[in-house]
Amino acid sequence: MIMQGLLVALLGASFGSFAGVIIYRWPLGLSLVPGSFCASCKKNIRPWHNIPIISWLKLGGRCAYCQAPFGLRPLVLEVIFLMCAIALYMKVGLSLTLIDKFGFVFLLICLAYIDLDTFFLPLSLIISLFLWSALFCVIYYYAPQLFIAPAKPIALLEPMIIKKIQGFSLSDRLFGAIFGLLGFSLVNVVASAIFRRSGRISKGAWAMGWGDPLLLMAIGLAVGLSHLVLVIFIASFLGSVVGIVMRLWKKDSQVAEGIAPFAIPYGPFLAIAGIYVYLL
Repeated sequence: MIMQGLLVALLGASFGSFAGVIIYRWPLGLSLVPGSFCASCKKNIRPWHNIPIISWLKLGGRCAYCQAPFGLRPLVLEVIFLMCAIALYMKVGLSLTLIDKFGFVFLLICLAYIDLDTFFLPLSLIISLFLWSALFCVIYYYAPQLFIAPAKPIALLEPMIIKKIQGFSLSDRLFGAIFGLLGFSLVNVVASAIFRRSGRISKGAWAMGWGDPLLLMAIGLAVGLSHLVLVIFIASFLGSVVGIVMRLWKKDSQVAEGIAPFAIPYGPFLAIAGIYVYLL
C-alpha cells in the first residue's frame, strides 16, 4: 500500500514536470519529443538533474550549467500534480477513475497556464481534452459499474446542480457538451454586439475568444449538463473577483495586440471550476 502510494506520487510529480514542458513548448510550436533542455543555454538537462521536486530543490531552481533561474513554476506544477495524484489515489484507489480524473486535470492545467501566458487556448489541446472525456464516456456507458458519481458540493453550491444523477448518464454528458458550446457561443455573440455598440471593443473584435466555448464544451462532456451551471457559476464568480481586484490595483494585464486593457483570460477560471466539480 505504501509502495503503491509512493509510486503514484512519483508518477504525479513526473507528469507535473511534463506539464511544464507542454506549457512552455506548445505555444512556441516546439516538439515535445526531445529531452528537457535549459531555455537559456539550450543544453540538455541530465537525468539526475531532472528528478521531480528533488532536483529543483537541490539546484536551487537554477540550471546546473549556466545558473539561469528556472522560476517557481516547475516546482509548483510538480507539487500540484503530486498532491492531485495522492488525493485521487486515497479517494478512488488504483482504478480507471484515477486515470480518468488525473488526465482531465492534467489537460486542464496545461490549458489554463497557456491561456494565462498567451491569452490563447490551443485547439489541439482542447480537442485532446474533448477526446479524453469522450473516451471515458464510452467506457462508462459500457461499464457503468466503473463510474463513481460526484459527491455533494457544499450546501451553498448545491442549488446550482440542475438534476442530481447518481449513476452514469450518457445523455447528461452529451447535453452538457452541446449546451456548453452553444450557450457560451451565444453569450459571446451578444456580448460582442453590445461592447461594439458601446465602443468598448473595436468592430470585428469579440468579447471573448472562441476557445472558451470550445473549452466549456469539453468540460461539459465530462461533468454533464447537471453540473454545467455549477461550473459556469464558479468560473464567473472567480473571474469577477479577480477582475475587480485588478481594477482596484489598476493592474493592466494587456500582453498582446488586440487584448483590451484589464482583460483577463477566462480559460483558467473555467479550468479551476471544471477541476473542482469533476473531482467532487
